[in-house]
Amino acid sequence: GGADRHGMAGVPMAEKYSAGWKTSLKGTLSQPVASDGKVVVSCVDKHTVYALNESDGEVAWSFLAGGKVDSPPTLWAGRALFGCSDGWVYSVDLEDGSLIWKAVRTGTASDSLYPNDLLKDSIPSDVTPVDSDSDGLIDMVYVADTGGVIWRADLPLGESGNWTMTPIFSAGRHAVNESGASLGLPDRRFFHRPDIVPAENSAGTKYLAVLIGSGNRPFPRQEFNEGVDGDGIPSPPHDQFYAVKDFNTTPGTPPSMLTPADLADVTSETAETLDTGCTEGNATQCTVQTALQQKGWYFSLINDNGEKMLASSVTFFGKTFF
Repeated sequence: GGADRHGMAGVPMAEKYSAGWKTSLKGTLSQPVASDGKVVVSCVDKHTVYALNESDGEVAWSFLAGGKVDSPPTLWAGRALFGCSDGWVYSVDLEDGSLIWKAVRTGTASDSLYPNDLLKDSIPSDVTPVDSDSDGLIDMVYVADTGGVIWRADLPLGESGNWTMTPIFSAGRHAVNESGASLGLPDRRFFHRPDIVPAENSAGTKYLAVLIGSGNRPFPRQEFNEGVDGDGIPSPPHDQFYAVKDFNTTPGTPPSMLTPADLADVTSETAETLDTGCTEGNATQCTVQTALQQKGWYFSLINDNGEKMLASSVTFFGKTFF
């Protein structure tokens, strides 16, 4: 593409194209995704996910969720997986739209339901799937919510009763310590999917880098202001970009939840200081290096004019762009 609206393709193209079919679903639609003969799309205003036959556009099935589904489902192994504004995550059968599994805030655990009382906030983004053992099947999924929490769903092969949904990082108002007391963190929010990058530390240990930045999408020009809101929560905060290291890459073994205090603050660090190893008498640098190796890092978006993340990051050849 370019400014003069031209484009190129590496294969022969027809001179004219016509629509094979069109279907009216009467609502605001997400981006469509396709697999196994189905085209799946979310009708946001109707809280409904539709599957259309790829051949003729006829509605094969529809699934009514508990709230808006703002992003297209992730399709894998005959299933459609998506988050919802009701704070739940759903997995439905791609063939007939029946519910296979969902993670919810309350309920009785079963093969089709996994409760976690920390599922308090909406999930407006699509999910990021991971094939941890490179066998061609997705066995873990990462997603984030508007409470500033990153979640990991473990989907080991076998019955869905073994699937779990676990928070692995919290940077927002719901963050608590080991005893359950609030950490009083600001109201940071995630509106887009995490970027997941396979990596290895200097000791040769493999891990998954979970990369995401915070930002209140409905208020893109919201500026930083010291103080607290009516609920006593510091708001709005300086937003931040995070790199959380998940060393527990075997499905079914999620890590303990981290907070920004566990990560290295690299906002003011330079490449030279970050490359400096831990030396005797330099306790601060040793703390930074330990967190970098074992937990991850964060970078504060310190401009007071509302600097924030409004899209997912992209990692290419060892460099992350955001």
